Amino acid sequence: MILLRILFLFFLACFIAALYIGYSFYKRIHQTTKTFRDQMEQQQRRQQGHTYGNQEGVVDQREPQKANQKIIPKDEGEYVDFEEEK
Repeated sequence: MILLRILFLFFLACFIAALYIGYSFYKRIHQTTKTFRDQMEQQQRRQQGHTYGNQEGVVDQREPQKANQKIIPKDEGEYVDFEEEK
């Protein structure tokens, strides 16, 4: 009878220890994912608010006719039928 009680207490202690280890493992994983998620959100916020340089833009001061003029001459860039060599 005493041996049965000792065995029961041993298994109960093992069960409680297993529950504690499982809870600790779950808590650590949950904390790690929360930290990772917070860091990713912070990095995204930082990237969205980031500006490059001194915010100067390129201003085209050419006349509209010259600005809209084609750069590639008419004799270049024509369509050519492509045939695969065998």
